[in-house]
Amino acid sequence: MYAGLRVDQLTGNFNLSDPGAPTSGTLDADQALSVSFSVTATLSTHQYASIQCAVLHTTTDGHRRVRVINLALQVADLAANVFRFADMDVVVAHFVRQCKLYRLHDLPPFESGSHFISYISHANHEAIHDSGGVN
Repeated sequence: MYAGLRVDQLTGNFNLSDPGAPTSGTLDADQALSVSFSVTATLSTHQYASIQCAVLHTTTDGHRRVRVINLALQVADLAANVFRFADMDVVVAHFVRQCKLYRLHDLPPFESGSHFISYISHANHEAIHDSGGVN
């Protein structure tokens, strides 16, 4: 088993009959899949964290194809360094999905805002402290 990162949670418009393979009837520019990772071992800031995603799809003429995306992400020891170059539209969209998942939209606006900030703070705290830290 590889140490480092593992998929913690998948969010999006798909069916999750198999925990490792979300399925969707369509995948177009208006669809999104949001992934949360857990840190399972100490990561070094001198190395990259590698992530690979593969999508198996069938073309309109019946050919099966695999699209593979490889990412090598720089490990950061400060949250400010993570968000400095982040696409904030994507970050906000991810947190909005998390709010919908945890049904924060059912709370009054003031209460849901404080729960949202608490959720983000808790997620950041877990990522830094519960993983054993970052070298």
